[in-house]
Amino acid sequence: MDRVVNSCLQVIEDVNRRRGGGLPVFDANTIRTLRSELGLSQRQFAGRYGFDLHVLKSWEAGRRSPDTANVLLLNLVALDPEGMANRIGRCLGAPIAGEQVAEFA
Repeated sequence: MDRVVNSCLQVIEDVNRRRGGGLPVFDANTIRTLRSELGLSQRQFAGRYGFDLHVLKSWEAGRRSPDTANVLLLNLVALDPEGMANRIGRCLGAPIAGEQVAEFA
């Protein structure tokens, strides 16, 4: 599992380096700014991307910092917010915007 996470972090770092930076640091201000730029409330952001609302609030208040897995997810959200929302929605079994949900008789 660590190998998978490290590989994903390396890909994100490579993409960000090509954009002029390394792996972003997700401190309270950065997380709050990302959420704000997406136009989402804390509740909406947490629900859309699968974060616990209380944990998100503690990150934004600076009481806690995201662990490696959540830093990975935050990076992916920052790179492709809509794509990640769709992928996470599929994992959680939620209908995806613009997709038809099949009904079974």
